[in-house]
Amino acid sequence: MAAPKRKKTTSPRRGNKKIMAPSFDNWEKLDGVEFHRLKMSVNDFYYRNFKHTDTIEWCFQWMRENEYTKQDIQSAKKAIKHEQVLGVRCKMLLDGCPDFNQKEDDYWQSCAGTGGSITPMTEWIISKIDTAIDIGKDIIEEKKVEDSKKKNVYVPSIKERLQDTCGGMTESIEEFVDDFCRNPDKTLLKKFEPINILRKLNAKPGHARIIRNWYIAELNEYVELLNPPTPAQKKKMTEKELDFLDQLKEGYSHLSKAEAKLFLEMFQKIVSACDIIEKEAKITRKPRKVKIKSPEDITKNVKFKLSDATYGIASVPPAKLIGANIAVVFNCKTRKLGMYYASSVDPKGLGRPGSGFNVKGTTILGFDENRSIQRTIRKPNEFLPTIKKSSRAKTEKMFATIKTTETKMNGRLNNDIVIMAVF
Repeated sequence: MAAPKRKKTTSPRRGNKKIMAPSFDNWEKLDGVEFHRLKMSVNDFYYRNFKHTDTIEWCFQWMRENEYTKQDIQSAKKAIKHEQVLGVRCKMLLDGCPDFNQKEDDYWQSCAGTGGSITPMTEWIISKIDTAIDIGKDIIEEKKVEDSKKKNVYVPSIKERLQDTCGGMTESIEEFVDDFCRNPDKTLLKKFEPINILRKLNAKPGHARIIRNWYIAELNEYVELLNPPTPAQKKKMTEKELDFLDQLKEGYSHLSKAEAKLFLEMFQKIVSACDIIEKEAKITRKPRKVKIKSPEDITKNVKFKLSDATYGIASVPPAKLIGANIAVVFNCKTRKLGMYYASSVDPKGLGRPGSGFNVKGTTILGFDENRSIQRTIRKPNEFLPTIKKSSRAKTEKMFATIKTTETKMNGRLNNDIVIMAVF
């Protein structure tokens, strides 16, 4: 029985950039055989352990260190893609390998079956780089020409595109207008329905506005032709307006009054069709979805005092104000305790049931201006600790016991006001 065939295995490139290549230190002490073997081992090391995309970067590094210009390097990058040997040789020079070693050449000449001689590595490197620079310059020039052509390509505006589309939509309308000018027939006009033409072509409001502008001027001329000004009105008109009337009569003198009325009706149909398209779009347009803000988003800019150590009180989150019916606030600076009551009707004054408080900026909205009042507390350290733990009913009763002068609230919050409770 034949032995199973073994799969051929190849040593993969390790790609470990941390491993070190053999060093060229003290290469002068080596004879020709030893130097040649060292050179080949370094070449083989870089070839096996690095990809061509890594080795080619060494070529550009060598160019930078040998006074090549930025333009030369950019040109070379366009042409050099897979030159792995070129990159490895540049790396060897960067690592300290001599450009030419006479001992190596002597050894090479002594070997049987070898031809030619060992030349300086830079001769081959410079030749390859110069060729790449020339090719890269051509590539860059071609790219510039292509880019300039792209820049010079005319791109029509949205308005121009709309007008081109409208031109296609009005082809059948224009055909009818031309035929009607040659034969203004009343029965033919009754069959003319431009609204159906525009609907079939899925005309939008933008199309309708452009098409209307194409025909509205002629419609206005027929309106003025069939509704001439009275003698009293003519006396008030300027010379320019009178000249226009004379030109209008002369221009349409070939039409009888009945024919002019037919032309007026035709243009009215076209303009009215455009108006209908616009109005229908407004009715059928889906309303924009309103983004509903959370109470936290609505009240994020509210100014209030988080807590006050003197009176031992802390504020509730201002987001609780949204939709609430009663809010208790205390001004630490003026020692005024206030009670906000929500309005019994919609804050916008639409007569609907109130939806509680709302907030705009740092102002409370939707409160009853008559019921919402504040009073000064004479002994806040005794009064506030009790009220901050009270229920709604108890809070209202305690507030009623304050006998100081009451003032109306304005809805504004500030950095001295603590929102004590919300019901």
